[in-house]
Amino acid sequence: MDRGEEKLFEAIFRHSGLFVIGVDAEGRITLFNPALEKASGYRAEEVLGRHVLDFVVSGGYGPRVEEMLEDCRSGRDPGGLEYPMRTRDGRTIHTAWRTAVLRDGEGNPTGALGLGLDLTERFESEERLRRGEEFYRLLIENALDLVSVLDREGTILFVGPSVKRLLGYRPDEITGRSVFSIVHPEDVEGAKAALEFAFSRPGVTGSVELRVRHADGSWRVHEADSYNLLEHPLVRGMVVNSRDITERRESERIMRLQGELGMRLGATDDIGEICDIALRTAMEAAGMDSGGIYLLDEGSGELRLAVHAGLSREFVDLVLSFGPATPEARLVDEGKPVYARYDETDLSLTPAHLAEGLKAVAFLPITHEGKVVGCLNLASHRLEEVPDVSRRAVAAMLGHISQAMARARLVERLKESEERYRLLVDHAGEAIFTYDRDLVMINVNRIACEKVGYEAEELLGKNVLELGILHPDDFEKVARNLDRLFSGESPVRDELRFIRKDGAELLVDVTSADIFGPSGEVVAVTNLALDVTGQRRAEEELKRLMQAVEQSVDGIAVADLEGRVIFVNGAWAEMHGYGREEIGGELIGKGLEVFHTPEQVRDEVTPFNREALEKGAASGEVGHKRRDGSVFPTMMSTTVFRDERGNPRGFIGVARDISEMKRVEEELKRSEATYREIFDAANDAIFVHDLETGAILDVNRRMTEMYGFTREEARSLRVVDISSGVHPYTQERAVELVRKASAGEPQLFEWHAKRKDGELFWVEVNLKRGTIAGNERVLAIVREITERKRMEQALRESEEWYRATFEATGTAMFLVDRNALIVDANREMENVFGYSRDEVVGVKRYMELLMPEDVERVKRYSRLLLKGEIKGPAQFEIKARHKSGRAIEALISVNMLPEIERSVISLMDITDKKIYERELEQRAEQLRDFLDIAAHELRHPATLLKGYAMTIRRHGDRIDRGAWLESLEAIEAGADRLVYVVEELLDVSRLQRGMFTLNEKEAPVMEAVDMAAREMRARAKNREIAVTAEGDLGTARLDHDRLARLLIILLDNAVKYSPAGEAVELSAKRVGDELEFAVLDRGAGVPEDKRESIFERFVQVGDVLHHSGPGLGLGLYIARRIVAAHGGRIWHEPREGGGSVFRFAIPLLPERS
Repeated sequence: MDRGEEKLFEAIFRHSGLFVIGVDAEGRITLFNPALEKASGYRAEEVLGRHVLDFVVSGGYGPRVEEMLEDCRSGRDPGGLEYPMRTRDGRTIHTAWRTAVLRDGEGNPTGALGLGLDLTERFESEERLRRGEEFYRLLIENALDLVSVLDREGTILFVGPSVKRLLGYRPDEITGRSVFSIVHPEDVEGAKAALEFAFSRPGVTGSVELRVRHADGSWRVHEADSYNLLEHPLVRGMVVNSRDITERRESERIMRLQGELGMRLGATDDIGEICDIALRTAMEAAGMDSGGIYLLDEGSGELRLAVHAGLSREFVDLVLSFGPATPEARLVDEGKPVYARYDETDLSLTPAHLAEGLKAVAFLPITHEGKVVGCLNLASHRLEEVPDVSRRAVAAMLGHISQAMARARLVERLKESEERYRLLVDHAGEAIFTYDRDLVMINVNRIACEKVGYEAEELLGKNVLELGILHPDDFEKVARNLDRLFSGESPVRDELRFIRKDGAELLVDVTSADIFGPSGEVVAVTNLALDVTGQRRAEEELKRLMQAVEQSVDGIAVADLEGRVIFVNGAWAEMHGYGREEIGGELIGKGLEVFHTPEQVRDEVTPFNREALEKGAASGEVGHKRRDGSVFPTMMSTTVFRDERGNPRGFIGVARDISEMKRVEEELKRSEATYREIFDAANDAIFVHDLETGAILDVNRRMTEMYGFTREEARSLRVVDISSGVHPYTQERAVELVRKASAGEPQLFEWHAKRKDGELFWVEVNLKRGTIAGNERVLAIVREITERKRMEQALRESEEWYRATFEATGTAMFLVDRNALIVDANREMENVFGYSRDEVVGVKRYMELLMPEDVERVKRYSRLLLKGEIKGPAQFEIKARHKSGRAIEALISVNMLPEIERSVISLMDITDKKIYERELEQRAEQLRDFLDIAAHELRHPATLLKGYAMTIRRHGDRIDRGAWLESLEAIEAGADRLVYVVEELLDVSRLQRGMFTLNEKEAPVMEAVDMAAREMRARAKNREIAVTAEGDLGTARLDHDRLARLLIILLDNAVKYSPAGEAVELSAKRVGDELEFAVLDRGAGVPEDKRESIFERFVQVGDVLHHSGPGLGLGLYIARRIVAAHGGRIWHEPREGGGSVFRFAIPLLPERS
């Protein structure tokens, strides 16, 4: 290199913008100029000696650099190379290199010298262009819109790939074709006009909607926006963006149909009309040409055809109804829509069915609150399948149809509910009282009147506290309960004392619940009252009896026929070595083995009980054992207790330990020397009789105390002298018993004895032969058992009384053991549950009679009672299970009887009560609807009054006389309307409270007719009121004010429903012994099925219970009651030529003529 070349290289290396890099044969960097330092961020000293590949970005460039180095080492010209370099701060710069081989003085390759340029800016610009192109290409290919370019003639110059997705064509299939070849013939002219208009205005956007043929032959609705780029050098055409709006237009159509359906369904409560509207709208929405609606009969489960359209008569006759077991009914019962070809369904199709030619069908169950109530069937004679859009359309309508059907059925039930409600209340098993917040009685049922001895008229409209049926001492308790009810705590239960009209006092279990008004406020309180007087008396009697039993010195036990212990008293427990506190845990439920040895059971107890069963009672000596195993003798008396049918249920045993008596006898035998001391020390009276004659030879001290005789007097007595003398307690019977004892046959019997003062009492006598001082005698050991006899009698009477009460109560009752096994049940249980007593007693646990979801709750309460954590009885509502499986809503009461380890379960069927409560809620809902209507009727004229009054007040000085008069007339009309509404409300109130009475007087009939006509002409100034009287109506004894009110109601009704300009007619005549009136109009008339219901409360023609016209829906109801009060009748007739005739006839009774 000469000096000039060196200077040039130096200039390039130091000062040019070119990159200069040198590497040796191994690729290590030997030169690194300032331009490269600046671009890479590295200083020369940092890179010299490092391999050039350390700065090359990966991605396939490394091997190419290696290849260049290999060319240099081989002396070949490496040529040019572009590759990315990595800068110090991690950036990438794109470079282009031209490389030359460096050689030594001998021409051998020693490395390479590279000159480079920074291409980063160019590269990034190209990359931006490339990405932009890719972006717009993807945008066009994936756009929801279809992008195309048309020339002036409508030829398609370009179409985006989305044409395949939107119209089913490939771009090459349609490019070059006229766009009008795929436009609907009816839309071609409009499309051409729109295109021509768009080409006439460069740079302006236009829009058109048209139908375009899809590749599958269907027509799709497209909305197209055009932009004129004819002058653009790259486009030179009309750019058209179109989008498929078929679904949107279909949705709009469906929404319109849905809106119309909702409005039309909301305007009627007739189930037939609802079905007809629903079917025709669904057919239109789905594009189907036929169909029908079936309604489910709740009783039989049968599907019955309600309406149909587009089907032949022959086909309809085949499909009028389907039983619950048919394939059609099972298909509907699944509750899922089915779309299919008719001939491919699982239905039982005959050639006659197929002859109808149906193709696509849809079965759409109509459900309400999860239950199938009917089915909408749609069909087509031409479509092979139901389109998806049609499916969605009809599915969206099912909710409207379901609600309308439910509303129609509800209205039907509401019309029946008042009568059912009245019958339910009057025939409820409990007394029902209802009073308002002022404690004024507003309703009572028949049972309530019977319980307190008053007629309903004596109670209604009176204050509860002033009626005298509540005990004054309970007023404070009632006040507390009312505070709880009015504060939202409901129901409230308490026991109150009622006083009958005859002064008798009743103890009543009262459950009170709130009745709510339309705004949720408490407006009244209903009370269900159950007479528990007998039950409480029974409980008190049981307590007294249990006290007597517990205080008895004799042991008393009750066992069932199997010998399981039901009850023992304290004396019995102590006799056998047990404490009174151990009775429940150690003795109740145990068998005979706890009180007797096996030998005693076999040889004594079993024969003894057998005799009791055969004879009704048995007495005698029976061996027992104590807790420690020791045995002892007892004198025992056992009777059998039975149920109301006379069947034996168990044994009542009374026993006395006679160990002492036995000891005395043994002592007598062992030592006659101590005879007198022992004789007189005995607790029982002892008689010594002559073996042959039976004469009394001696008595002990206890005998003199018991009978009141001295020893000397006793020795001269005969047995009859100390007996009642009434058969069988006679001298003859006594001699016979002594003779048997003399013969060696011990006798044990009860005897009716008599004291010296004549008092009769009961004794138990044990006669046996014995030796005293070497002489054979008959010993009579006598024990007074008066108390025991009284107690046995009391037990028998109590058992009979309790059994009678147990059976007579209107509550199902069970007695259950500690394992919840039913050990007794009363007759009402059979009525409530449907089981016989034999099917449950000893067979079922009472939990088996409950619904599974309530078992755990009853167990929980029972455990709390057993632990004493809550006081009995525990009362709560549950669901029980009838033998048939149906649910019984019940009030259960659980109480423990720890003394006998039994529980008493009382269960009252409150299904009717719950129905009553639900009916009450329906009545409250009906009342709320009525109050809404009443509020509207009152608000409307009040608003008019206020409006006109404000107009006069604010602008009175600026309005002319005509406007003044018009305002005053409007105010007068509004006031009349208010008076009319208030009169209706007052009349209904009087009717409800039984205070609707007549004020009859003799007067001309025409006075009432003229009064009604005058008032209606004043109200309806633009309406002709024509009055006709046939002959002289004369005078009659009537309530003429009410007659005029009746005529005004009918005339007002006729004016309300007649077309404007039509006259309303009123006619009156005498027909035999009756006055007959008729009001005629030219209104829409009354459907045949509503000609009776229109006389019910809240009913208006055209919309039952919904406020379709002015008025409260009370007028015709009041009219009928006025006619009925006069002993007459009222009815509706259709008028020839259209309209209605309301007629009523009032008899001219002798006192009215």
